[in-house]
Amino acid sequence: MTIGRARATLSLLWVFAGGPLLLLMVARSVTGFYGKDNSELLEVWAWIATLLLPMLGLIVAAWSAGGAHGDEQPVRSIAVFWGAFLFSVVYLSTLYLVVALEPPAPDPWVNVFRTSGWYLGFFQALVVAAIGKFFIENVH
Repeated sequence: MTIGRARATLSLLWVFAGGPLLLLMVARSVTGFYGKDNSELLEVWAWIATLLLPMLGLIVAAWSAGGAHGDEQPVRSIAVFWGAFLFSVVYLSTLYLVVALEPPAPDPWVNVFRTSGWYLGFFQALVVAAIGKFFIENVH
């Protein structure tokens, strides 16, 4: 697999999986799903901003820093690529799972998002490390 194809695959995964989640949260915010209280709405956006946007930012930064040179060369470690890809899939699936299971949860939604932020934060660190290693390892 070439570096360009691997970078595109990771980027498209994050855009096509993260984008709909972001739009879902916008729709829920606009329709009052989380209430009309702005302080509670900030909890939702603090959750999504800390757990989704940094990863999207990392990918954009890697594209702008890496450029297109070397895209036709083979990936240095296919295991690192697949590790980053699988960590990303599981992490993004977990984000969706929290959002999907939040309405029927016995706790108020604010508590669900706060609690999930703790374990998702640790998981995010692993994803950042895997994606960061992939992008740094393949800079030529």
